[in-house]
Amino acid sequence: MNYEFINKIISLAEEAYKLDEIPVGAVVVLNNQIIGFGINNRNKNSSVIGHAEISAIEMACRKIGDWRLENCEMYVTLSPCMMCTGAIVDSRIKKVYYLCDRTNVCFNASNYINLHKINDMELLSRYMKLLKLFFENKRNKG
Repeated sequence: MNYEFINKIISLAEEAYKLDEIPVGAVVVLNNQIIGFGINNRNKNSSVIGHAEISAIEMACRKIGDWRLENCEMYVTLSPCMMCTGAIVDSRIKKVYYLCDRTNVCFNASNYINLHKINDMELLSRYMKLLKLFFENKRNKG
């Protein structure tokens, strides 16, 4: 686990937040180098598949010229949804590190992908504040 990548995903989540997207950021790493990154962009692109993980996977595949990301790892702020879990499994990413759990999805996904919870309370707290602020703003807008 690498804190440079963890700080990058939080930075990406902050970027998504500024664009009024659910604040999620993801990176795909190969040989300790980021080869793909993404933020949620469903609203901006009017796309149901506009998830950070999907964007990061697509960029990584283009970068290496193959859909197989067998020796790669992913860092993501929020544990993957079932759609993203499918993409991670299909692309053969070997490990996924995440900061925050989704309800029940993480447990179910652990049967298919090698998930690792990042146990850093300071970083988790920083990200949770961003998520909380995003959803509070959405509720206040009505």
